[in-house]
Amino acid sequence: MTTYKIPHLCGGTLFDLLLESMKPRRKARNKLDGGTDGLTLPGMFAGLIYVVTGEDASSFPGDTLRKCASNFKKCEPGGGVYVPFTDPATISAFNSEVQRKNPDLLNRMSGFIDAYLNISKCEWLVRALIETMQKDEAISDTTMIAIDYEHKVPVRELHTVRKLILQPFLISVLNYVLQNCPDAESGKGTFLAWYSQASARAEWKFRADNNIGDSIDPIEVTCALPDNIGSIESETTYSTEGHTVTPTVEQSDDDVIVESLGAALSIFAEALEANKHQMAEQIRANKKKHDSHETNDSSSEPQASSETTIIQHQTNVIQNGQKNVNMTNNGTINIKF
Repeated sequence: MTTYKIPHLCGGTLFDLLLESMKPRRKARNKLDGGTDGLTLPGMFAGLIYVVTGEDASSFPGDTLRKCASNFKKCEPGGGVYVPFTDPATISAFNSEVQRKNPDLLNRMSGFIDAYLNISKCEWLVRALIETMQKDEAISDTTMIAIDYEHKVPVRELHTVRKLILQPFLISVLNYVLQNCPDAESGKGTFLAWYSQASARAEWKFRADNNIGDSIDPIEVTCALPDNIGSIESETTYSTEGHTVTPTVEQSDDDVIVESLGAALSIFAEALEANKHQMAEQIRANKKKHDSHETNDSSSEPQASSETTIIQHQTNVIQNGQKNVNMTNNGTINIKF
């Protein structure tokens, strides 16, 4: 396995920073009245799994969830299929949701923040993540991280940001981790630098002298949601150095075809509308002829119950403009009744 210098951001160390930002647990009396608060190590682990997969992990068999969460926190191997963060299909699916700006993903992250994170600690969480990413030699300075619903900033400039929206930021950081270092084991050295235990069997606790995040100036962190989650516009790439780039969003095959044919079909429809009276009159005339023929020849062999009316009409459509459209309809329209 590759040896990473300290600090290193991976699945395990990201989970550690989230744990240190957890809400305080409710008092015992309140928990008795309202049931479990879910603010536990396995509870947050299940919450993170739900953000990534949309699946409920609280039903893991026996003590599996607690063991998986404990190993993930300590950056140790273990868990197998019960730790979905390293599964290629899961990683690909999450990245697709991020690229499509799936509103379900935003809702899941908002729910995770509401359920588990202490808002008063989220500003520290953001600064700790920024400092870790900037000091992690495995992360390129040009890696782009979202700071709101429209803008991204390269890692090297994140410390200059003064305002930030938590949901898109955490989604962006989580996606980076899943794409690059979703495991826990690669962060073992960082875990040992951040945590200590009083004895071999004691709980691992964040070091009191750990000053991670202190090198980053205060940032205004909010959890504002867009007015219409389902219609978030494509983000622009923002740089505090003064460069703004609007990325080109590649259209799907269907969009390209519809856009190209839309103008032509619209013009053809207008031509058809203009001539529909002539077509209707021709149909009426043919129907009268058909009825008259049946009346005058009632003793003959039975005729077919339907007759085909053939209308030949030439339509020439020419559009001059951004898209040149030439449509010539010299075909035959067959109408049965």
